[in-house]
Amino acid sequence: MIYTINTATNVMFPVIKSVFKLSDEEVYRMINNEHSKLLDKLQKKGINYSELKRTLIPNQKKENNEVCLVFDTMQIK
Repeated sequence: MIYTINTATNVMFPVIKSVFKLSDEEVYRMINNEHSKLLDKLQKKGINYSELKRTLIPNQKKENNEVCLVFDTMQIK
């Protein structure tokens, strides 16, 4: 499963920053650390992160319609 983080609208990081009284630099390091962990996990599975670009970045062409389907497999019996 791949998660992307939009730090511009994500409330998790401002809350963590406030609760733990972190600086912007500390939050930045935390995000980079999580990204490094993701890269390591992918590499162990033989997946090259750079090859996922088309999956992680939406197509910016206006004439293309894209759909994102999200399934919570924990809810499937």
